Amino acid sequence: MARHRSLRKPYIMKNDVRTFVISLSESEPRRQHMKNELSCVGIDWCFFDAIKIKEYPADYDSRYRQKWFGFDLTLGEIGCFLSHRELWKNCADSGVMFLILEDDIKIKNNFLQAIEFAKENQNRFGILRLMQLQKRNGHKVFSDKNFTALTFHEQPSGAQGYFITPKASKILLSYTRKILEPVDNMMDHYWRTGLDVFCLDPPAIEEAMIGSDIGERGWKRRPKWQGLKRDLRTGVTELYRRYYNYKKYKSFIF
Repeated sequence: MARHRSLRKPYIMKNDVRTFVISLSESEPRRQHMKNELSCVGIDWCFFDAIKIKEYPADYDSRYRQKWFGFDLTLGEIGCFLSHRELWKNCADSGVMFLILEDDIKIKNNFLQAIEFAKENQNRFGILRLMQLQKRNGHKVFSDKNFTALTFHEQPSGAQGYFITPKASKILLSYTRKILEPVDNMMDHYWRTGLDVFCLDPPAIEEAMIGSDIGERGWKRRPKWQGLKRDLRTGVTELYRRYYNYKKYKSFIF
């Protein structure tokens, strides 16, 4: 039977893949949902108490956000970022691959097969997502009879569930000393970090229809010049992605 605990720092599990569910300690309905989802899987796992903050931390770059996006991240988004980053620290220290899940997912029937696929191929990726948040056309990198690992020109986003290796954790920790964007966006900057960020096909998890715990930014009209700066930044990013993919895969776009 799956075992679970709740703590801020992960305890040492005797698995070659350690599984953690990021969840606010007071979110009992969401925690019960994940207990139900994982109860029949038969793996050792634990809750990681999500980090809550009441003010912006020193490593958050508000000036950058305002300059290029015209709005700040929410405190909930930054707490989410800090929670994932704390697990990266533990992964880097442990020397063992982590499976990090958020508490708004459903487990699919091929979940255990996905864990085996990741274990067998952990030297071939840095991050391996279990699902696409936004459906993209991907490029096949490797596969077996059950799964294909896809890479993308524009990543499918999301941090609902992913495997991460100790080496990739160290690289992300170095890259995210400053918080500039939501956690999944910064994970996706493969052309800057050099990380192999892949995604499983078919997916092993899916979104559950549960409301967000990180809060909404709210909508406000931004001035036209702010939109032009965003377009400039997007265009430069596109060029970097194309150049990186051509060097690595001999293709500008997939």
